[in-house]
Amino acid sequence: MFEEQMGVTAEEYKTKFVVSLGNDFNIGPLFGTRFSVMNFQDVFTSHPSLRIPWYMAVGDYYKPEGHIMYANISEYLIMPAPYFTKKILLPSGGSIDIVFLHTKTLLYDQVQEQWLERSLANNTANWCITVGHHLPENQLRDLLLPLFLQYGVDAYIYGHDYVGQYSEDAGVAYIGNGVGGCSQGLPKIQDQALWTRLDYDGFILHRVSTLQMEFMFMDTKGNILERIIIQGKKKARSR
Repeated sequence: MFEEQMGVTAEEYKTKFVVSLGNDFNIGPLFGTRFSVMNFQDVFTSHPSLRIPWYMAVGDYYKPEGHIMYANISEYLIMPAPYFTKKILLPSGGSIDIVFLHTKTLLYDQVQEQWLERSLANNTANWCITVGHHLPENQLRDLLLPLFLQYGVDAYIYGHDYVGQYSEDAGVAYIGNGVGGCSQGLPKIQDQALWTRLDYDGFILHRVSTLQMEFMFMDTKGNILERIIIQGKKKARSR
């Protein structure tokens, strides 16, 4: 099972936290009933190694208020606002700044856009990673890419597209993981993708030091399907 292998991997690699890319669960009739929040938490925290912080991005199947409400009382799930930042200290020294976006509303949310530019401008970490549910395309790309380039964003991680894939745009790495145990939708493949795979459910294991970031696409048996390594501020793809 997906969650079992995720727990085994978390134990083996001593995982410190999880980043969730949206559409995890809905809460009550006001926010929809696609998934039960209690079932979600029970399943994914059944393994002791997954009883760690789960930082959640907003998806597009629900309003974020329910997630924020539940995160306020949850022991593990974290979403303080529809968009927020988190600084992670690295064991080897240095840090990562993770910027969580509400991509469904960003194009017509001037407050979020101004917040995003301030957050990126104030980034002082070794790495700056942005997270959103949707891959930036068309108008969203036109908005985000100049900011990413101006403020030195290293990578953007997203879900939504029911596919595992990797691409680059003007030196920014785009890491897609839309197969989080539910590869049941219509996959969306980028023409410019450097790596794409559709035939699996799985997750990505991230390993970060001050010198490099490593992204391992893994299936439910723990097999590493692809390995992406980014060296410092120099974006380089290697196996």
